[in-house]
Amino acid sequence: MPELTQLQRSIRIMQRLLTHRETTVNELYELFERAEAKRTLQRTLLHIQSSNVPLRIRNGAHGEHYYSLPQAFSYIPVTLSADEVMAAMLLSQFSDLFKGTRIGRDIEGVLEKMEQLCPPDAVRITSSFGTYKEVLRVQQPGRVDISSRDEIMRNILEAIVKGNEYKVTYNNVYKKKKSEFLIHPYTLLFHAGSIYLIGYSPKHENWMRLAVQRIMEFEFTGQRFERQQDFNVEQLLYDAFGIWSEPPVDIKIRFDKVVAPSIQEKIWHHSQKSTRLEDGSLEMSLHVGPSAELIAWILRWGTFAEVLAPQSLRDQVGNIFHQGCKIYGYQPTNNDIQV
Repeated sequence: MPELTQLQRSIRIMQRLLTHRETTVNELYELFERAEAKRTLQRTLLHIQSSNVPLRIRNGAHGEHYYSLPQAFSYIPVTLSADEVMAAMLLSQFSDLFKGTRIGRDIEGVLEKMEQLCPPDAVRITSSFGTYKEVLRVQQPGRVDISSRDEIMRNILEAIVKGNEYKVTYNNVYKKKKSEFLIHPYTLLFHAGSIYLIGYSPKHENWMRLAVQRIMEFEFTGQRFERQQDFNVEQLLYDAFGIWSEPPVDIKIRFDKVVAPSIQEKIWHHSQKSTRLEDGSLEMSLHVGPSAELIAWILRWGTFAEVLAPQSLRDQVGNIFHQGCKIYGYQPTNNDIQV
């Protein structure tokens, strides 16, 4: 351990006093990895006491002294570094996801307190922290409004941490009906402007993905569950192009040279392999489930993307284009680009 200044020693000792009911010089000696002499630690304790800190000293067995602080004592912690402030700015973007809820207000409160911990000499950083939404912004079009799910969100977080089993009343908007079932909450997943609860259904023995805005009721059953030790959310979503999983197949898509640079410079899926062709177009191969999310992504590129394989996926995408032409009353001609 490098040699510490008296201020650094004092701060570490104060942190110890605030997190422990009592401490001794011998305990501090071990805390400092025996790199600081016991006499030095005693002098530092005296220095703390002489700085108007209400340090209490209790005599113990064998002449050992026990040092403590009053429970109500308030201590100003160490200021944040510039890098920590920047990290806080990044995390602050989560406040928008929880806008209108108590969690969102709690995040705002934490950020206000953290602003007071900025380094005194970091004037620009402190100023930027106060307007963090202007310094760093994550744009999320289509973000869901969960302000009416305030209590449910807090219950979900508590359930995940404590391993509580809940009965869910869920509004299935596609099947136009409500369902009730038991769920073991495992993870909150943020995806495409929405928040999903990933949980295990003991009745159906499968993993569920529940959009938080569609959870109507979330009632604690009074039961606990044992979290599966081998659960891994990354592995659960491994073959998905998003969050919905289907059996993976080999897919090949050709992208026109107009959009090829935008496609090539991004990671869309861990299985992607790209080949740039002589005419500037790009062929991408994927081993992924042909879900509705994947189809929506392909359609995003319009006629600049052509599904080459498998034929079933090519037919699905082609049929959507055909139906689109019918909706708009458009009749393709031989001069039009065909997908």
